[in-house]
Amino acid sequence: MEEFDFGENGSDVQEDFNLEMGDFVVKKRKRFNLIWTVGFGGNIGSAPVIEDGKIYFGAADYIVYSVDVNTGKKIWDYKTKGVITGCSPVLKDGILYIGSYDYNLHAIRHSDGSPLWTFPTQGEIFAAPSFSEGKLYFGSRDNYVYCIDADSGNLIWKYKTYDAVASSPAVHDDLVIIGSYDNYLYALNKYTGHVVWKFRTMGNITNKHPFLVENGLVYFGSHDDNLYCADVETGDLVWKFKTYDSVVSSPVIHNGVIYFSSWDHNFYALTMEGRKLWSFKTNDKIGSIRPEIIDGNIYFSSSDHHVYAISLEGKLKWKYKTKGPIWSSTPVHGDSVFTGSWDCHLHAINRFSGKEIWKFRTSTGMSSPYVEDVYVEFKVPKSEVKEERRKDYDPVVAEEDEINNFYSSRITYQMSDQYMAKGRYRSKDDGL
Repeated sequence: MEEFDFGENGSDVQEDFNLEMGDFVVKKRKRFNLIWTVGFGGNIGSAPVIEDGKIYFGAADYIVYSVDVNTGKKIWDYKTKGVITGCSPVLKDGILYIGSYDYNLHAIRHSDGSPLWTFPTQGEIFAAPSFSEGKLYFGSRDNYVYCIDADSGNLIWKYKTYDAVASSPAVHDDLVIIGSYDNYLYALNKYTGHVVWKFRTMGNITNKHPFLVENGLVYFGSHDDNLYCADVETGDLVWKFKTYDSVVSSPVIHNGVIYFSSWDHNFYALTMEGRKLWSFKTNDKIGSIRPEIIDGNIYFSSSDHHVYAISLEGKLKWKYKTKGPIWSSTPVHGDSVFTGSWDCHLHAINRFSGKEIWKFRTSTGMSSPYVEDVYVEFKVPKSEVKEERRKDYDPVVAEEDEINNFYSSRITYQMSDQYMAKGRYRSKDDGL
């Protein structure tokens, strides 16, 4: 990590590198940086799953938990070597499958939390795997989509995209449908991993839950602010609906209405043709969720710290406040709604009244720093850059808009009110 010291007039005090503040432009990146900047803490950033009176979930304290669904008492825990966020567990035939930032997909006995096997990748695993015909399909930050045997953890095939895969795949007939940070939605043959079709958007694609596939159509969002509807067999666009920020949620269809959410703070209802019926506004981004609909109520969460219950017409019935942002779905079981929060607790809420039933704290009450990445770009006047300095530094270009004689620095703002700058150029003498 390089530290930059800025003088009183706003310029860098390093020799031969004097820049006025007018040369700086602060830009937020259209990438889901939050998923890669989560450190150790007690926060819960993925949806729990419920089976046989137990609720299972992972947390940023590296631990997978099994908790009694009625009392909130811990039954067992299983420790990985990395943060668990985004990746909900998948339960099948007595085995729990979950990915971690330790680069591994873990197979655990759901009865006692004992390990069966781990499958290593070369990057963090952010989104839930999908199970089909004895196989698991999932992506990793190492840019690969994987297919492995669910019993043994042995590799069957892998397919390389051009960027990180932070997407939970939908398995439909013979297709595995999954998104990548390279802006493409891929349809792969589930037996061979060969590309059947791919659909290009103008933004990264990330989702914690499998995309909705219904009546020959696949519905998916992108960081280009659109919800898309495409033909599942050909990948041809049917329609798209524009919001005002990224769409990372997985839609649901209920009684001929499409429900989904956006980072623009809104929960939307659309016709099957992609026309807006209504929207319900929260006070912050709505993350990678899949809404729950039961008995005429819609349950979902927002990073404004609340769980919401609204009617099918978009009218508020109740809201429940936690002490931290909520970035995950809210499954319903019996009379309860469950949500994990960045306040380091799993909350059980009465789905009729919105009142707390119980809450379970993870191993630490210390939440991961809430980090938002912005970038500072500054133009280096050609007359002030010596030729030998150009040779000393190797630009690391991440985006096309960073070309044209720009160096870029990433500024990360943390809750500690400190600024740290990571240069996107490095000296060849640094040994990096």
